[in-house]
Amino acid sequence: MNNKGSLLDESEEEEPLSTPPPTPVRPNRDPLLKYYKAILLTPGPLVSASVLITKGKFKKLIVGSETGASAAKMLMDTLAKKGLGEINAYRGANSIQTIFLRKTEVPDDIEEQGRMAKILQTFGLSLRDYSKMFTTNNDLSQLHAEDYQNRRKRIASPNTTEEHPAPKTVRVDVHSAK
Repeated sequence: MNNKGSLLDESEEEEPLSTPPPTPVRPNRDPLLKYYKAILLTPGPLVSASVLITKGKFKKLIVGSETGASAAKMLMDTLAKKGLGEINAYRGANSIQTIFLRKTEVPDDIEEQGRMAKILQTFGLSLRDYSKMFTTNNDLSQLHAEDYQNRRKRIASPNTTEEHPAPKTVRVDVHSAK
């Protein structure tokens, strides 16, 4: 069943009386929540862990015993497992791995939007806010996109070697994520 429509529609129509009121979202006390939000509300569809770290967004980030890029990767992995994106990792000539999250586009199907909205609620975000930032194109989104393109170009060659491996991609279907 393909229910076209959108939870993002800004029409002022009243909902039918049979629709239950929305469940209030309890504030999440997770200390990592602000970092998840920083990733998900980064403008554009691409998020570079390197850019976030350089811009100071993850300056005090500690996940378990990990800090910096390793901690950012752990958060991005969590988001990918929840169906909110896929990880692209590029290892440069200096053997340092750069992690990117290619965020999941808001689906057209209203049921799929509902599933995505529930996942985003666990991170304290609305589907509308996520969608707005996903489609934002500004200097910061360009910076993330340029970093992605530059890292890909550095390793793009017809001969992929151990020194310059092909990017590792993890795909997670938003429909199967719980």
